[in-house]
Amino acid sequence: MTTTVGISTERTVVRGVLLSSAPGKRAEVLRAVEQRAEAGGTIAGTLDALAEAGPAIADVAVAYHSAQDRQRIVSELASGQWRTSSLVSTRSALVALAGDMPELDEFATVVMLDLADRTATAVVVGPDRRHVLASDAWATAFADGTSLDGPVESVDADATAETIARLRSMLATIPAQADVVVLGGSSAADPEIGGALRYELTARVVLVPDFAQASARGAALIAADQVRERSAAPPRAPRRTGRLLLTAAALAALLGVAGFAASRVLDDNSPVMSASSPGATSVPPSVTTAPTSIEATADSQVPASSAEPPTQPVTPSNAPTAAPAPPWTPAPPWTPAPPSSATAAPRGPEPRAGAPATQAGPPDSSESSPQAPIPSGAPTPTRVGPPGPEGLFPGESPPPAAGSDPAAEQAWWVNHWNLKRQWMNGG
Repeated sequence: MTTTVGISTERTVVRGVLLSSAPGKRAEVLRAVEQRAEAGGTIAGTLDALAEAGPAIADVAVAYHSAQDRQRIVSELASGQWRTSSLVSTRSALVALAGDMPELDEFATVVMLDLADRTATAVVVGPDRRHVLASDAWATAFADGTSLDGPVESVDADATAETIARLRSMLATIPAQADVVVLGGSSAADPEIGGALRYELTARVVLVPDFAQASARGAALIAADQVRERSAAPPRAPRRTGRLLLTAAALAALLGVAGFAASRVLDDNSPVMSASSPGATSVPPSVTTAPTSIEATADSQVPASSAEPPTQPVTPSNAPTAAPAPPWTPAPPWTPAPPSSATAAPRGPEPRAGAPATQAGPPDSSESSPQAPIPSGAPTPTRVGPPGPEGLFPGESPPPAAGSDPAAEQAWWVNHWNLKRQWMNGG
């Protein structure tokens, strides 16, 4: 059984779900937490509440609605014990949620619509629920986060009309008719919204169970997928205890400098690092061992030189030391031999008998041996440096913006996880 946490954030409320998943079974929500911002609710506080009484958390993912929302989440978690949490777009969370709803199996084309925090996110998926046919996101005038037990505000007619127009434009770009519209998000409960969509799109409308938690549940499902992918990776040989402790200390120091990074939670037997006390300088929270996978969370790249101070190159002790070249001695005068008919080029001077052979000077720096030190500021193609303050590895491009092409997002994630694994293994 794998236990993961998904978080969805709005300006007025933070929601989190603790999800249990096992092979061959549908994921089950073990616990849900909702904290209002007016009462001091935060992402870190919601994570702490879910971690207190639940089992060990294997991974954490936080869903964001926009680039501004993503940056706000990064700033909030940058210096806390949960700074290794992954960030996922609401669009990706909806795709994951669609694949975990067996009640949708009878429908071929599904429209997932999330209405929350005055933002609408729509995704159209085909029979293969991971195949995104179209997607869009836009600002709306729907009410801010509605509590699970709170009243539903009246629906804005203009916002509803705009939503219908947007969905029609999306559906016009694909060669399929929507079979069902699945509503989620804290602003999706009003029956007038479902009625308008049903009438205008001539499609069935389904409200997600626990609709306000829709994107949080999708984020938790993505975290579970990440855990399974890591479990399927080839096992690495265990390291010795002494080397493990040194690696853990170095990794903790690097993460402290690098700032926000995303990650997985490691157990005490992890070959990379572990933490056992709240006072440790490592990344993980005190409740469980730390998350440690990486996800980029910024729109700009930070050079590797900002993550660690430059150092002077050091020559290895076992490297051969080049002797200084002796002063050059000119060769004695010589007389060329008479040219023959077969002569193709003039011959060079021949040294005088008994004259010392000219010694070669030191090798050119461009042809130095592989043992020669490399300046710390120059990147090498075989090593990956630590992530920068925004979670990006040196040379890594920012993640695609919300609503980007799914193939581009998937390619970015594959490259990001490869860089993460290489860095965690020592570069």
